[in-house]
Amino acid sequence: MQKYTPDEIARFVAGRLLDNNGTTGLPWQEHPAAVPEHALTGQSFTGINVLLLWQAAKRYSLNSNRWLTGDDLRQAGGTVIPGQKPVTLVRYRPALSLMKVINLAQCEGLPDALQPGWPLPPQPAVNRGVISSLVTASGIPVVFREGTRPVYRPLHDRIELPTVNCGGSGESCITYGDEMLRLLVQASGHPQRLNRYGLTVDKRTDSVYEALVTDIGTAFLAARLGLPDNRRPQHDGLPAGNNLAADPWRLFRAADDARRAAEWLLARRPVMGEVDTWLKMATFLLSHHYGLVPEETLLTSPALAQRHVDSGITPLMAVNALARIYGWERTDLVQQALFTDELSPDSELLALVETRPELLCCLRQSEEVSSATGVAVTATSALPLLPPPVAEEGGEAANDDGPDEPDDNVVALPWAARRGKTNPHIQEFVSVFNRIAPHENRWQVFSDFAHMAAAALYNAIHRDPTVEADYLRRVKRYSKEDAVQMSGLLAAVTDGLEFSPTDFLGQLLMTLELGNQYLGQYFTPYSVSYMMARMNMADRLPELEDGSREYITVCDPACGAGGMIVA
Repeated sequence: MQKYTPDEIARFVAGRLLDNNGTTGLPWQEHPAAVPEHALTGQSFTGINVLLLWQAAKRYSLNSNRWLTGDDLRQAGGTVIPGQKPVTLVRYRPALSLMKVINLAQCEGLPDALQPGWPLPPQPAVNRGVISSLVTASGIPVVFREGTRPVYRPLHDRIELPTVNCGGSGESCITYGDEMLRLLVQASGHPQRLNRYGLTVDKRTDSVYEALVTDIGTAFLAARLGLPDNRRPQHDGLPAGNNLAADPWRLFRAADDARRAAEWLLARRPVMGEVDTWLKMATFLLSHHYGLVPEETLLTSPALAQRHVDSGITPLMAVNALARIYGWERTDLVQQALFTDELSPDSELLALVETRPELLCCLRQSEEVSSATGVAVTATSALPLLPPPVAEEGGEAANDDGPDEPDDNVVALPWAARRGKTNPHIQEFVSVFNRIAPHENRWQVFSDFAHMAAAALYNAIHRDPTVEADYLRRVKRYSKEDAVQMSGLLAAVTDGLEFSPTDFLGQLLMTLELGNQYLGQYFTPYSVSYMMARMNMADRLPELEDGSREYITVCDPACGAGGMIVA
């Protein structure tokens, strides 16, 4: 193949992608629900090559996403069907050059393993539940507000969406999912994440370039998740003002940034995917209850497990079905029964505890007592996994609501074991704080942070123009870099409270030497407050234990005794 300079390759590829003859729309619009891959290695194509292959698949109506090079085709003993043409791609190593590939649907004489559709049947209906898990794993704040339009706000680093009732219309849920993917891609470019060129927290954002990255990145992300493109293009052709003809490298950069955005979001998903979790849970159910190993059954194939996941078949359902078919006997029962009971949901819960304990959650709800019967009634609808704990007479449980010893009530909390230890996030806060606007008065910076953090938290739930105006007035004092680091301070406060729920900001007041010694401002260390609180409560705790008192009242003189109350 003739050698071209990098600029010639860029102009050739950009011209090919922007040529819509014989296709509808741009390559990243109405894309298939799959990423093109090498037919022999299974490795996916990336970046600009994905767009070239999508364009060719639409232009030639190809139903396979698997491709071969010329050398691969010759080694497999196949030939190109007369009249079919290969597709030109970009090779990046060892130097930028061009290469050609051919789709399996354009070939004949291939072995069975390289036939289109081999070795698995077509994928079932798409699973849009992956979008919710992707949002959770990304850690990007999402706020639902009535009457708002879907938008990502870089300054506040949050996604805003209108409330959606997916129970009434499937189309509304699809639209919500498509919008969420688009906003996730846009949010990935925040300075605290990929720090993408084109996205800033002020008015210098290159909106045209960012729109191009968002469109392509959403297509890449949806294809990696197995979701088709149901979006209506927000603009005909390219975004207005795009100068790809003058700068063809702009499209290369946009495709690369889009690839990075999709990979960043996908990398934040749990290490163990749904298929691996399904297989491990099935293995536990087989070995624990029936004394079998997966190799003795049909539950060893990841492809088969994926089909079960897509069809909503749980490991419990699959194991119970096989037990009925083959008449397996339970090995976990002390006495063999005439009719073997099937595994219950408790068995599946136990399997989940053994494989993915981090997925378990317990929703604790307040009980509503009926005035007529005096019987406690607890709503159990829409629980995440476990029913709320119910205390029965005569029974004892770790999460009973009775008047237990206060220390016994908190030993299970993660921070209980860290009580009294140095909080490492205090030094983290101090380090970031000292880098913010060193020319400004330290008390003013601390005060601005406290007000801005409170405003951000408040407006996330109930937007108030006055609070927003105060936020904008304060943030004007700082450069873009300092404003971004302010969010790092809030993250340090959050981590510090997760480490140990104490008066975190009070400790910082003394660490940063912001207290006024002439006014007698002094923060009592938490360890001292805790010791004094235990001494003062020593006479009252027995009254709580024997039930003579349900609670103890404390008089707060409002003169700096808040640390005592917390302790």
